[in-house]
Amino acid sequence: MKRLDIYFYLLYYVLNTDCIICLIQSVENNLLAKNTEGGRALWKLDSKSSIYPQLANKIKSDIARGDLKMGERIQSVRDLAMEAGVNPNTMQKALSKLESEGYLYSENTSGRYVTNDEKLLKNLRKDMLEKIYHDVDNSLKSIGLGFDDFIELIKKKRGD
Repeated sequence: MKRLDIYFYLLYYVLNTDCIICLIQSVENNLLAKNTEGGRALWKLDSKSSIYPQLANKIKSDIARGDLKMGERIQSVRDLAMEAGVNPNTMQKALSKLESEGYLYSENTSGRYVTNDEKLLKNLRKDMLEKIYHDVDNSLKSIGLGFDDFIELIKKKRGD
């Protein structure tokens, strides 16, 4: 399925269901379908960019999709680093970033946990939806269409 087709389908889906988390899961599942194991996206890192922000974004995506649940204890730095194939210091930097942003918290020596802040997670999902919107908008512009054309297509597909 072409990337633009995926976005059209997903926007159609979210407009019909108002389900932001379902949209995020669908995007991740479709775009990363070849890079998953056991339903969870694998670590796909771009060597041309700084690694720790990519690690942090991957973990944020896991949280937004619900792969990591609120209050859930995450794996140790060493285990996550081994799974991602990176230096533990790099993973530590990514986790510290997420902790400073409030997505994770530490409990003494028992490890790190996903935040229980529902408002923060809702805002994370909205930010991800905003990125999807801009990607779709840019894709539409690249083929000479606008959102009015897209909405017309959705209405046609829904039978409105």
